[in-house]
Amino acid sequence: MFLFLEEAKFLNKPVSPKARPGTTERQPFGLAQAFDKNGKLTEEKFWVTLLPGYMTEEGEQYAHLPFWMQKAVEQGIFDAVTKPATALKISAGDAIGFLGEDIAPMGRAKTSRSTYAHIEVLSADSRMPAFLDNPGKVTAGRKYIRVHPTAELYTLSGDTFSNTGNTGNPVEKDRHIILPVDKCNPKKSGGKTWYQVGQSYWLSQDDVDLIEQYNLKELGFTALVEETTSDMSASLQEGWMKSGFGRLAEQVRPERGIREQQMSSFYKGMIDKMDTDKDGQLSERELFAALQHPEMGVRDIVARMIVKHQSEWFGGSSHQKWTAFFQNYDALRINFAKKWLDDMEWMSQVEPFASGKAVWHMHPVVFLDALAIDSDGVTYEQLKQIFPQASDADIT
Repeated sequence: MFLFLEEAKFLNKPVSPKARPGTTERQPFGLAQAFDKNGKLTEEKFWVTLLPGYMTEEGEQYAHLPFWMQKAVEQGIFDAVTKPATALKISAGDAIGFLGEDIAPMGRAKTSRSTYAHIEVLSADSRMPAFLDNPGKVTAGRKYIRVHPTAELYTLSGDTFSNTGNTGNPVEKDRHIILPVDKCNPKKSGGKTWYQVGQSYWLSQDDVDLIEQYNLKELGFTALVEETTSDMSASLQEGWMKSGFGRLAEQVRPERGIREQQMSSFYKGMIDKMDTDKDGQLSERELFAALQHPEMGVRDIVARMIVKHQSEWFGGSSHQKWTAFFQNYDALRINFAKKWLDDMEWMSQVEPFASGKAVWHMHPVVFLDALAIDSDGVTYEQLKQIFPQASDADIT
């Protein structure tokens, strides 16, 4: 038995052994990997023909599960939360989730369907804000530079760096820029380190701040705390939302140009609306538009917000926080929505989330990438050094 990894690579092969020499046609091939007698994948990969005349379907076709998922399936428990007797180790490159189909009700008795993987990184540790300040004062790992707003640009000729003579603070518009040192071609000259920030331009070490990898706060990560709420319908009126939009208003670089100024004013307007508009209503369209400006770095700023709030994964539809939310809900959809919440509830069955208290939510890619030293990710020893007060239970 073997697993197809890639299909339909077309190669020129002879039409048949009896065909005239030189006669070829494009034939489909699939990259495959064999299973051993224990059901584990072997390392060797090979190409096989996909022509129907050479292939025979045998048994049920199914997607191959990573080894840790196979172990989970072996427990024989489905549609329920279960804790394995021993920790399941996930190897680099393994899938950590799968595409599931989410169905939502629409008008006229119709539904919308979307397929995606929902992955979250959560923490119940109250020390998260302190963690962002690198309490272990770790200096290992990647380095970054942050450009001063008054920085001066230099050019390089041979081994000599010369000031361009530009006035008016030429990098003022990029004063929030943070760049990885290894991408800036650092050079030593005249007792200083110089960083390349353009095809022909350099900055002196005097005009940048050097930031360590684990000074996450300096790299733009910020901790926001939502007030405990008994009404999920009022979440947009809470203080953490105002803090979040306030940070966006500052970080979209309003000094760069008119579009950035407009967006900064837009976010300030959102704050004003929350302060003065007592119904606190912001439409889905408004919120979506507010966060979809990749060219201004908005999504990057938002991805570095670590927010502590109550989760919809705790309590189900009967929890008091949903009472007001469902009071004026569409009568045709309410049963569907409540069943969805009940089916997705899992936190009450898993420590340390069983208390229902608010938990920290981090971007699963951006946050973990910030911690990783290399492609293998951050190790136990590295985490222990970053946060020396943490116990083994905290880290595992």
